[in-house]
Amino acid sequence: MREKTLAIIITTILIVIGLILAFLQITLKTTNTSLLTYNEFNFYKSELTIEENKISEKLYFNTDKKYHTLFRNFQSKLSLSTQNFPNSITINKVSCSSGKPYFRLNSKCYYEPDFTNQESCLPYTEDNEYGCTFGNTYGFKSNTNYILESEFTLNPENLFKINNNHYIKFIAYGKNNHIDLKTNNNLIIIGKNTHTNTYAPNEYVIIYIPYTGDTTNFKIIEKNDFEYDSKDYNLNPLYIILILLMHLVPAFIFYFTWSYFGKELTNPDIPDQLSQIPNKRKPWQVAAYFNPPFSVIDKNFFSATLLDFYRQKIIDLKSKKGFFSKHLLIKIKNINPKLDTVEKNFFDILKYLNDSANENNKEGEFFNIYKVSKQFGMSINMKFHHVVLKDSIKKESKKYIENKGILFFLLFTVILIIISMISQLFVLTFFSFITLFTIIIISSFTTLLLRYKERFYHEYKEWQSFKKWLSYSPSMKEHGHKGVIFWEEFLVYATSLGVAKKVLKELRKQHVISDKQYNTHLNVHMATMSFASSGGGSGFSGGGGGGVGGGGGGGR
Repeated sequence: MREKTLAIIITTILIVIGLILAFLQITLKTTNTSLLTYNEFNFYKSELTIEENKISEKLYFNTDKKYHTLFRNFQSKLSLSTQNFPNSITINKVSCSSGKPYFRLNSKCYYEPDFTNQESCLPYTEDNEYGCTFGNTYGFKSNTNYILESEFTLNPENLFKINNNHYIKFIAYGKNNHIDLKTNNNLIIIGKNTHTNTYAPNEYVIIYIPYTGDTTNFKIIEKNDFEYDSKDYNLNPLYIILILLMHLVPAFIFYFTWSYFGKELTNPDIPDQLSQIPNKRKPWQVAAYFNPPFSVIDKNFFSATLLDFYRQKIIDLKSKKGFFSKHLLIKIKNINPKLDTVEKNFFDILKYLNDSANENNKEGEFFNIYKVSKQFGMSINMKFHHVVLKDSIKKESKKYIENKGILFFLLFTVILIIISMISQLFVLTFFSFITLFTIIIISSFTTLLLRYKERFYHEYKEWQSFKKWLSYSPSMKEHGHKGVIFWEEFLVYATSLGVAKKVLKELRKQHVISDKQYNTHLNVHMATMSFASSGGGSGFSGGGGGGVGGGGGGGR
């Protein structure tokens, strides 16, 4: 499949999914539901009796464990009756079905009878709250019902003028400070007021209270209608457009990243299958830079490099039947071979394993790579060697590949996730996470968000065509006796490209190799794959503005 076609398909899928999830997000909002369930301990029922700015509150708790204190806090500042100030709440009375009633202000606690007597605060109490406490004692038992009652006065700074009437905007409970509340069910409101029917955990519980007194000392905010946290933008076309656009952002980010950072500047005309080796490269380079996943130490890299060392007579290989699978035995024949940096780091691992092998894991000059890697204390040192090898591969990759696209996509998708979480657009947050991980996985097996330097993309396409030829190659029989000469080289490159087993079967089928040669190399190949994929035990793997109140309840 052409790269452009794949990019368009992925973009289209992201657009379709984005539109579906945008509709879901809007539906959730308009139906006043939340994707999140409030899981922290809190009251399960509230009764509010309202007489203008005088509020009587009754909270019902059912404890899920033992507690020292049951409390109710506020976002607005608490004040004493003798010194109340704008946008504050004055606590007049607190009563408890169990425990000592209190309210705490500026690290000072006030108790019965009139809550003007100041005393030292008991443990497990905090500022700007009222509640019932036993101090250091777990006085509130598990799975028991308790009631917390209070009377307080609202001291608003603002009045809302709606339809020529004035109202106090009472924010009974803040966002994420209450469970799902439904009026006439677990939220009982008595007295003159205007409210909506349901309040999701991620919404302010907003109640408008008629005010008929003097308005001289208040700031007047005029509104056309009552606004609730769940209704502020439900029917606002701009909100709907914004949600739609935000859910299309992942598709836009992906397509922009591909077209600007990943789209190749050339489109070479390469045959679908190529029967010649494109370039006499070292097999590890083919595995790391010309066959996905890129720049990783996977089974293809590990097996190809070992087989190449074997072909160059740097090492000798043989297999041994283990309890569950074939074990690979290695003998180092040339201790000072001429190698590049990556090959040297790989060879250092083999030398370290050879030098560390105990007698039980050696057969003459051969060491059992699987068993040696499992020896006590090998893991940490092998991980160090692995990091050195991995870093050298990544450093070398800069000559071939640019990965700015992946970094750009990662950066802007993370920014989108943060924005969606702050905005509580949890459907978009989920979509962004899934998109991020999916595109990263796709990028591991394609060049969509990568760009080759110079003419290396041309060579990449050639290697992929050669890979396809190796995977299905009836023409190999046409090579006749010449196949005996080049089949070992083909096998090494086939291993780099991840199609070694197919090549071995084809070579045997065409009688290019004998059954003995087939079994020998297949056993070596499978043993190296087993070690690489298992990691060898050592890491080889690839709206409440203007109101007064807020807060909520809980226990500690």
